[in-house]
Amino acid sequence: MSRYLINEKPSKLVGYSLPNRQALDFHSQLPGYTQAPLFSNHELAERLEIADLLIKFESSRFGLPAFKVLGASFAVRQWIQKYVDSSLEQTAGLAGLKNAIAGRDLTLVSATDGNHGRGVAWIARQLGVGAIIFMPSGTVISRIEGIRSEGADVRVIEGSYDEAVSRAAQLQNENTILIQDTSWEGYEEIPRWIVEGYSTMMWEIHDQLQHHQLSRPTHIFVPIGVGSLAVAVVNHFNSMQYPDPPRIIGVEPISAACALHAMEEGQTSPLEVCGPTIMAGLNCGTIASIALDPLQRGMDALIAIEDDWAIKAMRLLYQHNFSTSESGASSLAGVLALLEDQTLAHLKQYLEINQDSVILTLMTEGITDPTAFTEIIHGGK
Repeated sequence: MSRYLINEKPSKLVGYSLPNRQALDFHSQLPGYTQAPLFSNHELAERLEIADLLIKFESSRFGLPAFKVLGASFAVRQWIQKYVDSSLEQTAGLAGLKNAIAGRDLTLVSATDGNHGRGVAWIARQLGVGAIIFMPSGTVISRIEGIRSEGADVRVIEGSYDEAVSRAAQLQNENTILIQDTSWEGYEEIPRWIVEGYSTMMWEIHDQLQHHQLSRPTHIFVPIGVGSLAVAVVNHFNSMQYPDPPRIIGVEPISAACALHAMEEGQTSPLEVCGPTIMAGLNCGTIASIALDPLQRGMDALIAIEDDWAIKAMRLLYQHNFSTSESGASSLAGVLALLEDQTLAHLKQYLEINQDSVILTLMTEGITDPTAFTEIIHGGK
């Protein structure tokens, strides 16, 4: 049975500064940059009885199957400017970064369930530096091999994602730089840069809505892991100061609902039990310390869903020519749960989702586990 939390008085439009395009300017200079497509699917919208369904499909970022490289690469760029070469030009691309760190023995270290770690490994390879990536036990081999293909030293531990983060943090020193997409007291600067890196996705959506003359979304469904992407969504869409800002709804697995737990508790305390869930990228036990305040101020609601909704969303998307993972389908899974689960009827009414609604879903990755994808789409899983 799904759970939900309503944030009845988010302080929309309060305390947000107008966003800049610094991250987008940086990413657009990297080799292989293209916008991730934004689709309008009227057929699916008709099935859902809404005006339009928008899908931001993050299946190929610089040849990687997910959006996470946006945050990792920009955080590394910012770290180099602040701690290595303060004279680095804002327009400096990959060549400028490599020149700035020439002669330094650097290694990037991180923990991941897959996509963030591969993003860290990718930017390390582009810069010609080392990468050490910790992964939790039970990680599927395809995600491990994906990171190894970028030249990283992958270390699978006996433990959870949170424990992998702890192991990675223990290695950081002046030459081993922790590039982590979660945060805690004393480690918040780099995670904030990662969130800023995700703003590239938000600016692309902004430009694509205008270019394709699409209606601005009334509701945005965003997957919640440690909350970094959700913070980017909240920061961007509230800072744009729309007279009628979109409702923002977070979606997470019911067995790893760390954001819902944190908002109920009013603090970033870890879940007593986390997982299991097929939504591996969202299997996080503690929300990032930098996420709680923005989500309290800018998130309208949170939904914690069972895995069956992710399976249903994957199959529905496949019928409409979108191939994605369990985590990638999670935002649409939240929409399906909200529209079809009677235990969420009050939330649907509160959010005013109806035939006039334009819903934006963030499909955050493509296929990252081919075996599981095949079993779900073509098998009986």
